[in-house]
Amino acid sequence: VRGEKRKLSSLFIIPLWKDFLKGFGFGTMFMIVFMIITQSFGIIRFELADFSKQFYFDFFFFLMIAVIEEIVSRGHILSILKEKYSDFISLLVSSVIFGLFHLGNDHVTVIGLSTITASGFLMGLITLRTGSISMAVGLHWAWNFVQGAILGLCVSGQDQVGIFAPQFLSSALLTGGDFGAEGSLIMLVITILVLILVYRFWLKIFGVRLKDQSDNAQV
Repeated sequence: VRGEKRKLSSLFIIPLWKDFLKGFGFGTMFMIVFMIITQSFGIIRFELADFSKQFYFDFFFFLMIAVIEEIVSRGHILSILKEKYSDFISLLVSSVIFGLFHLGNDHVTVIGLSTITASGFLMGLITLRTGSISMAVGLHWAWNFVQGAILGLCVSGQDQVGIFAPQFLSSALLTGGDFGAEGSLIMLVITILVLILVYRFWLKIFGVRLKDQSDNAQV
């Protein structure tokens, strides 16, 4: 049993429920900011739609996707890379691999892959800071769930039915088009800015201690 626990912890699989909830709030923030910006500048109009029972399925479906992808991308790939390389190289390579996982998705774009890669770097950084994938899972879950089941935007190229029905009023470069918010230049800029802020002001943003000050100094 002890060996099993050490193995799970080495893969960052440590349930931290407060971090999970913080991550969910963080992921929700991304989509709310995107909604506010695109609605305010007349890029996307979000209109209320009829409520669908699909909402309940999506709630659990996107949670399952987040858990699986975080275990593979951050828990497995990132932890293996970290054994041989610096934190920065491990984050960079694992996030690029995470982005390439979506290469075969419908309507994929360069901006879409760039946004997913940047978000992967962010979730990897969060994982190294906390020593657990919990916050990354929460962020990943909210990112997909709010984007699809609430805002009604496509999620990485997959059509969704949401509480809102988005009406695109500008080019796919700004709206994200059929790929979803990740395909929008606006979301790419938001993600990069948040990544920079998290890197520089981690403690002020989340109010949690770093798992290992010396290790994280490599990032």
